[in-house]
Amino acid sequence: METIDNGAFACSRIEQINIPSHIKTIGLSAFRNTGLKSLVIEKSDDDSEKCMICRQAFKHCMQLKKVYLSKNVCLNDDTVFSDCPVLKTIEFDNPEVACK
Repeated sequence: METIDNGAFACSRIEQINIPSHIKTIGLSAFRNTGLKSLVIEKSDDDSEKCMICRQAFKHCMQLKKVYLSKNVCLNDDTVFSDCPVLKTIEFDNPEVACK
């Protein structure tokens, strides 16, 4: 498995997830409106393929407080974490925004 499909976990009660390094795409609204409290997306430095996060993938995660993104993570627009009112910390190693 290399892709987390559009809406795959939407509206679930999942509270925490570490995205494995072999994931290349997190689809549109994949984790929208979940119970996520923390998120880790870590790709190895020697992995030439990025993990692309699609629009609104984590939208409306009302309990999401902490996010870590490694440098091989690519956000395809600025709505990936929209409407996450308690999101306090996003740690990142230079993620690319608006990848092609």
